Amino acid sequence: KRQLQERWCSEVIRAQEAERRRISRELHDQAGQLLTALLVRLRSLEQPSDVEDDRRRAVLELKDLVKHLMDELHRLAVELRPAAIDQLGLAGALEGYLREFSALTGISAKFERSSDDALDLPSDVEIAVYRVVQEALTNVTKHSDASEVDVLLGRRNGSLVAVIEDNGRGFDLETRAPDDDRPRLGLFGMRERVELLGGHLRLESAPGDGTTVIVEIPL
Repeated sequence: KRQLQERWCSEVIRAQEAERRRISRELHDQAGQLLTALLVRLRSLEQPSDVEDDRRRAVLELKDLVKHLMDELHRLAVELRPAAIDQLGLAGALEGYLREFSALTGISAKFERSSDDALDLPSDVEIAVYRVVQEALTNVTKHSDASEVDVLLGRRNGSLVAVIEDNGRGFDLETRAPDDDRPRLGLFGMRERVELLGGHLRLESAPGDGTTVIVEIPL
């Protein structure tokens, strides 16, 4: 039991560090590059110029750069802590996230609730399910070659159920390479979040038949 606990702790730390590396890389690559471009354009405005059109064009370019930078920082902030959950609840936050996901990836993403009743969920359950859906969609983008993904959210037998299903290439659950760290770490993080709340996560997939992630958390 102690060996299993140590292994789980090690996997959690690896997953956390991998996520920190990803955020650090995105900050460096996206925000860093935009800030550098912004600095270059500001320096160009310091140079004397008698052509008003050049200055007006430079100001417009700076405004575009600032808007792009604000959008990137907003996206990273949402990934760190989605404010939409506090404002709209889990269903509203997922619906908005799927719209953004579809616009960014070109993958058709549909959200469905099994009931129109308010879910009224504990905050730890909301953030856990949101992160699981987020990670599942990241895996869809990276590994599945899917063109469509559906997310279903609802209650069943006193539990919250979330289903994420894609029409991608799928894989063999029994023969997946053991050293395939990225999907394994992603799946581990998803399962860890769910099991900490007393729930369970099930994965269904087969080559050529897509992948389905099923999450059930008792309420």
